[in-house]
Amino acid sequence: MSISSEDAIKWDDFGVDQNGGRAADPPLVPLLLSVARSVRTLHEIILRGTGIERGQDELLIVLKGRRLAVRDLAIELGIRPSTVSKMIDRMAVNGYVVRSSNQFDERLVMVGLTEKGRDATLRVEAAHQAFEAELRKALGREAERDVLKLLSVDYVLEKRLRRHR
Repeated sequence: MSISSEDAIKWDDFGVDQNGGRAADPPLVPLLLSVARSVRTLHEIILRGTGIERGQDELLIVLKGRRLAVRDLAIELGIRPSTVSKMIDRMAVNGYVVRSSNQFDERLVMVGLTEKGRDATLRVEAAHQAFEAELRKALGREAERDVLKLLSVDYVLEKRLRRHR
């Protein structure tokens, strides 16, 4: 899979003229949902080559070089502890992670990477870097700066999500 600048959108498709002026306010939520869906789908395709499923890649990266309690993993990943536990179950069966008890508090279940998990993390990071490089090349510097503005959208959405978790 390769992304090129020829794949770039035509801004007038979204109510924006060539000079950056807006002919009309584009529909923000449908555009963001479309971007999220496209990134998620491409991300899944890229991960197929690593043997890791979507979501598991983030867990591997968070665990890189450390052991964490399940609840801390859930906080860092922004998902419920029960979801993390199910993910850990699947990944432990496949040999990517191992559970252990905390030496100071036996009630805490700690999770760390196995050798197989560390190898998978390297494959995932390489896949992420390749995807990132393709997107940056296709977007160019100008669009890249615009994409960074989405950080403020992400901040607002994450803040709202925290109230519901």
